[in-house]
Amino acid sequence: MGAFFLVSAVLGNPLIKSMFETKVLVLFGKLSFVIYVLHLPVLMSVGCGVFVLFGSGLDLKLAASLSLFSTFTVTFVLSFLAYKLVDLPAQILANRFSDLFIDRTSK
Repeated sequence: MGAFFLVSAVLGNPLIKSMFETKVLVLFGKLSFVIYVLHLPVLMSVGCGVFVLFGSGLDLKLAASLSLFSTFTVTFVLSFLAYKLVDLPAQILANRFSDLFIDRTSK
């Protein structure tokens, strides 16, 4: 229900639409699936590893902050690389394959 109202607001209001068309939000939209797929493995490996590594020698809040920062950074970098090297080429290949079966020219 909330998604319906958000889409309606974006489509109906040019100001809100322009806010959602910024380069940063468009990039996050393209990376969203890869971020979704990678965030849990990165959190469980990098995030926990950084927390365990620094948790005993530092204040726990600082260790948690380092863990959070490293998780976000690694997730974003890996997501960007996976999008460029895996997701985008797979989309291009799927489009080429579908062109064999679907006539996209208007008659």
